[in-house]
Amino acid sequence: ALITQGKDVRILHFVRHAQGTHNVDQQYREARHHDARLTGFGEQQCEILARTPAAIEAQTSASLVVTSPLTRCVQTALLSFPDIAKRSDVPCV
Repeated sequence: ALITQGKDVRILHFVRHAQGTHNVDQQYREARHHDARLTGFGEQQCEILARTPAAIEAQTSASLVVTSPLTRCVQTALLSFPDIAKRSDVPCV
């Protein structure tokens, strides 16, 4: 309704990082998990998310991607929204 009224509407998608190595080991304070990477299962979670209607819509309409600089978070953003990662007109910060 707001769009038809000429209002500027922004949609936010919040995504928590997929499964990381620290989630599997449950040893969150160990140095090797300080910047944990995604597990194979975590990568599969991202691929599944990328095929959802909301993610597909976001990949065509996104104007900005904001993510934590942690590796697992950047991996989640890039793998969950692969078409956005290919676009040069969408900043990723």
